[in-house]
Amino acid sequence: MNEVISINPDVLLVGNGINRCYENGVSWDGLLADMSDNYTEEQIKDMQCPAPLKAMLVTKDKAAVRLRNCSDKLSADIKPEQADMMKELLTIGFDDILTTNYSYEFEAVALNKENVSDYTLKKIMKHTDEVVKAEPRYLLHTYNAVECERVYNRIWHIHGELRKTGSMVLDHYMYINLASKMKELCNKRGNAYNRNEFTGKSWIDSFILGDVYILGFGFDLSEVDLWWLLERKKREISEHGKVVYYNIADEEDAKNNKPKLDLLNVLGAKINFLTVKNGDYRSEYEKAIFEIRQCISEKRRNSNEK
Repeated sequence: MNEVISINPDVLLVGNGINRCYENGVSWDGLLADMSDNYTEEQIKDMQCPAPLKAMLVTKDKAAVRLRNCSDKLSADIKPEQADMMKELLTIGFDDILTTNYSYEFEAVALNKENVSDYTLKKIMKHTDEVVKAEPRYLLHTYNAVECERVYNRIWHIHGELRKTGSMVLDHYMYINLASKMKELCNKRGNAYNRNEFTGKSWIDSFILGDVYILGFGFDLSEVDLWWLLERKKREISEHGKVVYYNIADEEDAKNNKPKLDLLNVLGAKINFLTVKNGDYRSEYEKAIFEIRQCISEKRRNSNEK
């Protein structure tokens, strides 16, 4: 499939926040507890240890095997209100949607299905022509193509997906391997990003060149691959897009997030603060989605007027 990335794409990076907003997503510590024989969720939450190393510890360095056995816990029924919110994102018209989730909520909503079968997933799986076939792991060039209300979307599972259990990035070993692959790809690009005619063929290219909106993704300090990529984008000498991080949190969480937010600021991200009151996360997500839609519409309107 000969697909390319736009020169200045509009990119969404989304995590588990929307699922958690509707209380049907699995927390990271909850997932690790399900994978462990000896640790409770509360014990894991209290560990002063980066998340990928937690995965190594609580599974006795068997995270990949344990994750396969728990894969059914990662899929939850999508509530109608949740589907509406995800449909709002799918109809904005992003060039690329990057998700750290292994599960297929976006695909299910776009296809109007409760569950997406392996047969359907194989049909919608695409790859750019930088590779000869879809990758079994480290999905740098492989994505799922779906339409939602006639809007085309490329969904990139940047930390792997359920159907390819060997692709799921969870423990320290896989994180570092992925970061290594990302660095290798960027080194391969050389000065290509400086050429106006360059069109990317990986979600890495899209992240570096594009306007990136980060929503529902905690950007934990242990996400070494994405912190590296964010700094790589900042260091890029060619013209590249902005990064906007939506910090949707109550006042207490916002205080605890200060080191992370300071780092995001150092690396050039604009931070939009949306303060949650009385536990009402949904309305703040709706405000963020409306704002993102307005920003992208204005950008495209200005581009058409030139």
